[in-house]
Amino acid sequence: MKYYLIALFIFLNIPIKSQILNLGDPGFKGNISRVIEKSVRYPKSWREFSFDNKSKIIEDQSFRDDKLVEDVKWNYLDLDSVVIAKEKNGDKVSTHKSYFDSSKRLIKYELFSPDDSIFPSIVENNVKYFNGLIQQFNRFLLNRKDTIFNEFYRYEYSQDKTSLIISENDKKNHSTETITLKFDKKGNQISKVIDYNDPSIVVTGVRPWTKSKRDKYRIDCKYDKFGNWIKSYAVTKFCKYKICTREIQYR
Repeated sequence: MKYYLIALFIFLNIPIKSQILNLGDPGFKGNISRVIEKSVRYPKSWREFSFDNKSKIIEDQSFRDDKLVEDVKWNYLDLDSVVIAKEKNGDKVSTHKSYFDSSKRLIKYELFSPDDSIFPSIVENNVKYFNGLIQQFNRFLLNRKDTIFNEFYRYEYSQDKTSLIISENDKKNHSTETITLKFDKKGNQISKVIDYNDPSIVVTGVRPWTKSKRDKYRIDCKYDKFGNWIKSYAVTKFCKYKICTREIQYR
């Protein structure tokens, strides 16, 4: 028997990945001051994350060919039931709003683009819980033509809590994407498999080898003793190769 559950990474711990949808991306843990994430294939390209004394990301810098190409700064306002994060990229400011109930459970998320501070471009709501953990939610995407795309997400957690299946369905309840997460005994996410349920799609540059038996895209991670990943690998039907490494500085 399986339960439709999900473990929630609270917004306060990973403000840069506040959407419910980003659960499949491991957040940062512990009292971190700085992280340098290096590309193996492109050694002259990397990212640097800086944190405040509450371990919230305050700056995210991207470098290409040894040059700074993007500098994103973050600041936060905690209003108890609402946490507002401002993401500033040059002169563009995006606003992230996360709403919590009296039990500090996430019940709604909104993203406001730099072009519209009145109406959100992404809304995630209708969050349902089971045993204190998220079971399902809806995600609405709104574009400038007033078109609304409705996506429904459901989570199937194995009984031993070592695997989690995230299913995305469109408004006709057709499965459009499946993400499978694997965890070790410490709860670290060691594997993420992405399947867009389309045998003709190219996933991050990996093309299926046959139409009847496609090659799924997989990311594996190796962790340090604090529960932060320090090496990531891409795994396909044919090979496994290292993507990134991380240098993490703790306080």
